[in-house]
Order: sequence, then C-alpha cells, then structure tokens
Amino acid sequence: MSKCDKISVLPNIPPLYFLENVSSAYSCAVGEKDVLKNTFQRLPSELEVLTVTSYMDWGDLAKLSTVHKSWSRLIEDSASKCNPEGKWELALALLNGTHGLLSHPARAVRYLETLSKEMRHVPAMVGLARCHLTGCGFATKNTDAGVKWLSEAAIAGDPSNCQASMNSAHELACIYERGQYGIEIDVNLAAKWFLYAAERGLPESMAEYALCCELGCGVAQDDGDALGWYVRAAEAGHSDSNFSVGEHFEAAKGVPQSDTDACMWYYRGAMAGDTDSVQALRRLEDIARIVLPPQWGRVLAV
Repeated sequence: MSKCDKISVLPNIPPLYFLENVSSAYSCAVGEKDVLKNTFQRLPSELEVLTVTSYMDWGDLAKLSTVHKSWSRLIEDSASKCNPEGKWELALALLNGTHGLLSHPARAVRYLETLSKEMRHVPAMVGLARCHLTGCGFATKNTDAGVKWLSEAAIAGDPSNCQASMNSAHELACIYERGQYGIEIDVNLAAKWFLYAAERGLPESMAEYALCCELGCGVAQDDGDALGWYVRAAEAGHSDSNFSVGEHFEAAKGVPQSDTDACMWYYRGAMAGDTDSVQALRRLEDIARIVLPPQWGRVLAV
C-alpha cells in the first residue's frame, strides 16, 4: 500500500445515527440541550446523515466526534460491521495519513485484523499481509504471518473478490520467485502460485507461468505448454506475450517453424505497443510486406 492508494468510499454513518444519539445529548446542560434540539428538529435524520457524509471525510468526522460525548464513537460507528468497505477505507487513511487523519499504522492494523478475521475481506487480508511482511504497525516483521494472509486471500474464493484473490496469488508467486522480504527463493512454490492465478484468468500470471514452462523453472521444461500459456495470455490482453508467441513460431519451439505466423503475432504485439515486436518486424520486414495488411508499416514508427 502506498500513498497513492485511492480512497473512494466516504464515511457511512447509520441513517438514524443522530436521531438515536440525540436523546443522550439531551442529558447535557439546558442551554446546550436547546441548541442540539433545535438543530436536530430542522431536518430528518437521514438527510442530516446524507449532508454530513457528502461533505465530510474521516478527519472531519474525527473533529465532529469531539463536539459531544454522545458522538465520541462516531468514527468507529461509521466503520461498523455493516460497513466493511468504510472500515477498509478508514484503515487505508490511517496507514497513509490521508483524508484528514494522521498516520497511525497500529490502529490501522486493528481494523485490518477485524476485517480479515471476522469479515474475510480479501483486500484487508492483503493489507494485513503487507503490514506483517514490512513490520508496518507491528513491533517486528513476521514473514510467516504475511505469507499466511496472502495465501488466505488467494484462496478466499468469493467471486466478488476474484481479482483481489488472483492478484494475491500472483504477489505471493513473485515473493517466492524473487526472495522478497528475506523469504528464501522457492521456484517450485512460485510456479505453483503463478499457475493458480493463471488458471483463474490473470494474464500476468499466464505469462509468468509460460516463462516457467519455457525455462523449466519450478516445472518440467515444455515448449508446447509454454506456447499454450503465452497464447492464452496474449488473447487475454497481455501484449508482451504476443512477442513470445511469435518467437516460438520463428524458432520452431513447440510448433512447426513459420515466419508467416511469427510476423502475424509480432504485428499483434506491435499494435499493442510492444517494442520488441516492432524490432522483430523490422528484422522480418521482407516477409511482413507480403503477409501483413498494407498499413502494417505504421507500427515501425513506434
């Protein structure tokens, strides 16, 4: 999580929050009671809440919570169990020191733990994993706990969090592949998690698993399997994989040699902005002139 994580969910105060808390506010001194009573009789409670949440961020809510003791739990109530997204966004604000709040990682971690353990909120699991891996909000790093929470996020299985789960598996694979956070490199586990995310549709993992197959890294070397995964990745929108498919045709790796097919795949990659594909077309320009559309030369200007 970085400072540029975008917080898009505003505080979500329960619709009757001020109406339900006004009775306790009436226990204050007579003069203050009259002011509060006049304030809360002018608008329906739901409209008051809408007005507050439309113009206030978490920092404004923190200030409002100091107005009267009956509102002292305003932030906690706005990030209640019925509003997991609000709790998640509040945790991000506390981690990054944004939206009117000072950075308070330890408090953010408490929200992340509640979301992860009680609500099985996948983005929060990932956030908690990163906090463990870096030591943010904790006294020390705990790589075992970090890996555990990334693994749980990856296999959460909730269709609404499918993208977050796939990203978690990919992140875990990269950690094992590169030995990040002091974790020992394990190419077998890296390949396993790349395959897990690839089978669920993540183009980046398809390309990475294809490379594992091509190099025999963590799995048996197999040009045919590599080509199959590169094709799936390219068709899923991973532009660099078009170049890899072209290479397989040009070098007859797992498929009969075909400069024609290679040019077609290089052209696809070049059209998607891949510079390696552009260079490959320059090298095979004589064949490209024959098999590609008349306007193909435009991509060489990239």
